[in-house]
Amino acid sequence: MCRVDTQIVIDRRAQVPEELIKPTRLSDHSTKRVSFVLTTMNRASRLDEVFEAAGTYLTPDDEFIVIDGNSTDHTGEVLSKYSDRISVFVSEPDVSAAHALNKGMLLATGKYIRPVCDDDILHPKGLEQAIQVMEDNPEVDLLLCGGTKEREGVIWDVWLPPGTRYGESLEDVFRYTGTGVGFVIRRCSLPLIGLVATGLASDKDYVLQAQSRGGTVRFCRINLFHHRMHAGSVSVSQSSGWEADNFRLAKLYTSRSFYYRYRVMRFIQVRPKLWMAYKHFKRNLEVVRKNPFLLIPRSVKTLIPGRAKSVLRRNENNAQVTNNEISDRWDGGFS
Repeated sequence: MCRVDTQIVIDRRAQVPEELIKPTRLSDHSTKRVSFVLTTMNRASRLDEVFEAAGTYLTPDDEFIVIDGNSTDHTGEVLSKYSDRISVFVSEPDVSAAHALNKGMLLATGKYIRPVCDDDILHPKGLEQAIQVMEDNPEVDLLLCGGTKEREGVIWDVWLPPGTRYGESLEDVFRYTGTGVGFVIRRCSLPLIGLVATGLASDKDYVLQAQSRGGTVRFCRINLFHHRMHAGSVSVSQSSGWEADNFRLAKLYTSRSFYYRYRVMRFIQVRPKLWMAYKHFKRNLEVVRKNPFLLIPRSVKTLIPGRAKSVLRRNENNAQVTNNEISDRWDGGFS
């Protein structure tokens, strides 16, 4: 009996096609270039703009996945106009936008995953640059790109200066600005870095999770997006809960001393006058650190010989240029 059973097993193995035994990489099983994942719920009025913009960056090698939270408005009617651009459409209740995004990530077949929000602008040139950066740097699991944010008519950059070693410390996530709108995710890295947590500060949580699990996270100075913050944004409409979630993450992932420093910093940041005073102080401190001669009183400078005085004057001028002028913010380099 044993000999018969053993012989049957051997025969079945012999029938397995040789090409199925040949080892492959997970990335080899991507059938698309980029999987764009749009999460939406009862925001039909925004969808026309989303798909008109998608026509500027969507290629035949990409796919567009729509995850709808069981909308009760005319979302379905609007989406039907763009059926030729939609690869997958799921409509069912979800817990949060992060929960919806996870559904799209599980359905994605692209080499890269790019979240899409219905109130943001995606720059096609920046997208192509980001994909090329991922192609050139296969060790990067999660790429954070720069861009701009806007609230009540005020626009500012999401940008990190050259020399910043982002991604080496979990504390970087709290030291520097960022947003999930700038994500480009390598799909084959999902078994390592996982899916997105469903908390309010889900984008920050995902970066911390990716790093803590051994993933490589980098910030690239690419102008990828314009993020419009409004009354419906989570960080605005649920600001107290969003802030509490940030503190929870800082306590979970960083040291106790950094956690308390972060709480003090956030206390300053949410108070505009204090924050402006702090930034002014930091800017002046950096200038003085690079050029300690600036501390010399004017009365003493008059006693300095002519040659040394010209060197001092040149240092002062260089300090002003360094801190007030940036030749190219979007140079495509890593921070």
